[in-house]
Amino acid sequence: MSDITKHPWQDLLADRSEPVSDITVHPQQDLPADGGEQHVYSGEEGELSSDAIEQPTKTSVRGRGYRMRRRRRLALRREMLAFEPPPQVHVFKRIKLMPDFSDDESVNWCDECHYASSECPDGLLPSEPAVHGSKISRKQKRDEVSWRRNQVKRAREAGLEYVNYRGKKIGEKTPRLEETLCRDKCRYRCSQKISSAERNKLFSEYYSLTSTAQDAYLFGCIATQEPRLSLNTASSHRDVTAHYMVNTGKEKVRVCKVAFQNLHSITSSKVRHIIAQSKNGQTSARCSRRGKHSNRPNRISHEQRERVHNHIQAFPCESSHYSRTKNASRKYLAPTLTTNLMYKDYVKKCLADNIDPVSSAAYRSIFTSEFNLGFGTPRSDTCSRCEMICEAEALKIHQQIASAAFEQQKLDRQEARSGRCVFITFDLEKTLPLPKLSVGEAFYLRQLWLYNTGIRVIHRKREHAYFHI
Repeated sequence: MSDITKHPWQDLLADRSEPVSDITVHPQQDLPADGGEQHVYSGEEGELSSDAIEQPTKTSVRGRGYRMRRRRRLALRREMLAFEPPPQVHVFKRIKLMPDFSDDESVNWCDECHYASSECPDGLLPSEPAVHGSKISRKQKRDEVSWRRNQVKRAREAGLEYVNYRGKKIGEKTPRLEETLCRDKCRYRCSQKISSAERNKLFSEYYSLTSTAQDAYLFGCIATQEPRLSLNTASSHRDVTAHYMVNTGKEKVRVCKVAFQNLHSITSSKVRHIIAQSKNGQTSARCSRRGKHSNRPNRISHEQRERVHNHIQAFPCESSHYSRTKNASRKYLAPTLTTNLMYKDYVKKCLADNIDPVSSAAYRSIFTSEFNLGFGTPRSDTCSRCEMICEAEALKIHQQIASAAFEQQKLDRQEARSGRCVFITFDLEKTLPLPKLSVGEAFYLRQLWLYNTGIRVIHRKREHAYFHI
């Protein structure tokens, strides 16, 4: 290693432990032919240029120690030349973007003037608190529309395809547009009197009605009267004679029974059902009486139900501090009340008035299905202004301002999800004792308390808590 010419900068590059803060980099103006960038290193002990390194001899290249030092020098040189810009630091803050106004409009847009507009006195917004998912009762109502029996009923009324209660598939009903409505020798010539467009109109309008309206329509199309002729030798005589009329939109046309059935795609039993009502002397079709029987001995009367309503409404209730914007119809009774206590008070009043009370199950059913009431109002973190205000009008104005602030917060979240700004919320959650023990004596001892602060950031698709302290 004695034949290698040493330079002053070799000791500096060989020793990695020495600081390199005194070395500066000067980029030159001229670029080399390969397109790279030339740099000159200057330090306290000497200067270095890219062409100042002498080529070592053939003997020194074969030495392992020289190769290791050369690798270290090249690695250090790459580190010194790797000057990259520092990573960009993102500072999250609330940015209120200016709305687009025309040139002739001069509006000072800020949070204060947004709430205190000239149209709203005292800085109030005209909008009321939004109600989302309001419920009229605390018990879930039964969805009769989705019942299979009702779905089959609606499909049968509309003439659609369905599967009946026995599992048999019933096909869809279609109008007879080109086919003959009755026999060729019909004296009324039904097929020639009614065109295809009129047939389609009669069919579609009939199956757009409900079952009760369909019966009323058929009752109006059938006129009955006493028969003009009767045979003395006949074993049985008909009671009435029926005339069938249809309204094509231009005029009323008389048709035969077969054509009347084919026009509406109904059976003869349906026609007999309507004629039987007319034969009994009824002036209109009878409404469906299915499920409207009067053989319910334990049914609660309207007076008893109204008395239960009045008793429940007699208890004072108030809205919640937290859920008034989400469910405005939800009210809360006193936390000391229960349904059993309310029912006992109801029984005492009924006995005092000599009235039979309803059962406890009936009272509870009315309470849960017709009222949206709960027990106990959450008052752990209420507004100090709300507690201090005694006037009802002033309290309403204060709540409108708070509701407007929550609505603006909702709009800010939507803008953050669209990427126009960044929405950050800070929340100091419940403090927790450390350690958390079930021993009673630990409550009176000195403990550590954990203050948990949640920071939630919303920006575009990123919506999660960044960290908790």
